[in-house]
Amino acid sequence: MDEQKSSLDPFDVSNPVIIEIAQNAKEARAWLRKGYCPVECSFGEESVVCKLEMDHHGSLSDLEGVAIRAYRDHFGKRSEKPWFVVTGTPDEDACFAIAALAGKIPHHSLAELFEDSILKDVWGQNFIHVAEIINKADTIPKEIDLMEDYWGRLVVYWRSLTNITLRDATAFHAGVARWRDILTTAQDKLISTVPAVVEARLQAVRAAPFESISKKVTVVDCSPWGFSHTYAAEWYTHAPVILAFYGGINGLGLITFSIKDKAISERLFGKNGLLTVYDKLEEAGFSGCGGREDIGGSDRHNPVSWEQAVDLGKIIDSLIIVPKKPKAAGTKKNSNGKKTSTKKPKTTNN
Repeated sequence: MDEQKSSLDPFDVSNPVIIEIAQNAKEARAWLRKGYCPVECSFGEESVVCKLEMDHHGSLSDLEGVAIRAYRDHFGKRSEKPWFVVTGTPDEDACFAIAALAGKIPHHSLAELFEDSILKDVWGQNFIHVAEIINKADTIPKEIDLMEDYWGRLVVYWRSLTNITLRDATAFHAGVARWRDILTTAQDKLISTVPAVVEARLQAVRAAPFESISKKVTVVDCSPWGFSHTYAAEWYTHAPVILAFYGGINGLGLITFSIKDKAISERLFGKNGLLTVYDKLEEAGFSGCGGREDIGGSDRHNPVSWEQAVDLGKIIDSLIIVPKKPKAAGTKKNSNGKKTSTKKPKTTNN
């Protein structure tokens, strides 16, 4: 590990971070064979990973998010070969993980490197608490209020500068660089504006077009912003299951389906929640769907129309388990069809 630390240099320009986009699992495996590190390369129920296991979807959904494991357990492990393959959207979890694996953000292990420099106070900081917030916001968003303190608002600030509907390599590079900028420069005045910025965005989010499939399922057109747990909290006022559609060229786009929390997901769909649904969606003509117990999505590389999103919402609604109504206690029908009491008569002691 000491040798690894000594090779880290956040200012090195001779060995740049390279990010490639995989359209499917076959492409991700090809990049893996070339020495690239897959980060959140989840395709339906298949995850493509290297020995660092940088995913937490599908069969790996029991793992912590990639940001916390990359920063806490594997910081700088890919500094000599900072080559990564990704898919999907450049969210805070994946981008933070790439920055950590490449050794491009502050870490307490870098304090020795900057021992005789004024930069030690910047680059030697330990941001494990930020990684923990990212992990919690990604895996159990219901249990965290990001607006509660400075560090939560810092994560929201990162989000507010992100167009989550853009999914090319440039968007991922921007996300990685944004974490480096935010964690190495003073951001206090900008972060203090976060509550006002979020409220302005939420006003538009509340007015987004939607179609209510049932009391439990709503499809929302969030094409201008993409999916965010911050926005989903507003949509849960319509239903516990949200399908967030975000379109692109020709009106075709992607769908993220999100449930308020894992407990609700399992109550609606049975043990393992949405993990039990993905195969059934493929049988219904929507192949490539996947994710975790309480959040998933359509095939990232086969866009669908708004009408198809509504159809998917109807299918998901049909898969919700309808609890059996308990029999009315204390009554049964006699031979004449009339209800009679089956309760034991009260007895009194004389």
